[in-house]
Order: sequence, then C-alpha cells, then structure tokens
Amino acid sequence: MRKLRITKAGVGDFEPIFALEQAVFGLESKDSLIRALRSPSFDYFKAEMLDAAAEACYLVNAAADNAKAAGSDKTTGVNDKKPEVGRGLVGFIATNNLSPEGEILSVAVDEKARNNGVGRALLSHALEYLKTKGVEKVFLEVAVDNVAAIALYRGAGFEDLYVRKDYYNDHGHGVDALILVKNI
Repeated sequence: MRKLRITKAGVGDFEPIFALEQAVFGLESKDSLIRALRSPSFDYFKAEMLDAAAEACYLVNAAADNAKAAGSDKTTGVNDKKPEVGRGLVGFIATNNLSPEGEILSVAVDEKARNNGVGRALLSHALEYLKTKGVEKVFLEVAVDNVAAIALYRGAGFEDLYVRKDYYNDHGHGVDALILVKNI
C-alpha cells in the first residue's frame, strides 16, 4: 500500500516541480519559479508517493536525524543519504502568506495521480500551514471551466466571491476566473 508524504519544497525541488507545472499549466517560466521558491512569502509543498521500501528508509533516516539532533552518536550503519521516494512528485501546491490574508497560487496533480485525494491532501495541508502563520482568510482563483478544481475548493469550504471576465487566455479566447475565499 502506498502512502502520500507532503513536505515543504525548496529550490532543490525545482526540476520536478517545473516539469509538473509545465505538464499541467505550461505557464511558469524557469526564472519566475526559482524566484517564487526563494521568496520568503511563498511556500511550496510537494506530495510524493511512498512505497513500503521508501517509507521504511525514510523512517530509518528520520530516526537517525532525530538521534543526531539529540546529540546521540548511535547512528552507525544508517545511510545519511535521503531515500529516493516511490515514484517521486505527484503534486504540489503554492501559497502566498500575506497575513492575515493568504493565497493559494497553484495546485497541480500529475494526471496519473488524479482522483486519489492528492489535491485534497495538499489543499488541507496548505490551509493548516497558513493558519499556523496567522492567516485568517484565504483567496484563490480558478478557471470557470475547471469543474474538478472548483468541486475540490467548494468541498473544502471555499465560497464564490466574484468572477473576473476573460482573465485566462486559452488559445486566443478568454476564460473567466472564479475568485473564491475561505475563512480559516
């Protein structure tokens, strides 16, 4: 059985995040993504699938890290290298903390991992994180024709705020953006 692990992403996660962003949206430039990953107000979280072997390796390394942090030298024989994780990145979410407000900037889930709760888990994780940072109200925008994403957001308690006409350019014609809000 495979498990989902969500962790904070950094500049070292650039390549898989950029590849997934390009596959899902195709909008972000390499420079703008690097700037976002380095920004103090933007936070990216990545979702990775763990198979049983990767999960066991991760737990052993986490125990070793905890022992080292506690000053123990009982880590002999433990591999210091972090494990390769299952099939790798299956999704990410980008947030902007403008406390007391926040934004969900982007949610992307690999096509092969959709309809398995990855987007819901990422969204829940991001909302909890923003809440710990003092955010009280979260905004996001989504194309009005993205039915699955709208269902995800409404299911998480987001409410419609207003529509921006022709906000997205989809192959030469405008697509409206639905602006949603949630108090957390």
